[in-house]
Amino acid sequence: MSPLKCIKEGEFGKIQKDREQEMKYWSDRFRTVQKDEKELKVGIRYRSRQQSLCRVWSCNCKYV
Repeated sequence: MSPLKCIKEGEFGKIQKDREQEMKYWSDRFRTVQKDEKELKVGIRYRSRQQSLCRVWSCNCKYV
């Protein structure tokens, strides 16, 4: 027996629409993850810079 699944001709358009919605969902999720990752990297870089400046200035602040 063939592992291929038979799709009725009348259902083809519906399945294609369902797949389109699924692809849109995952592409939106992927964009969100990319945005969050970028914001996290910027935040880490900013905090690291603040800590470095505090050490240079020998101040007694919350970033050290």
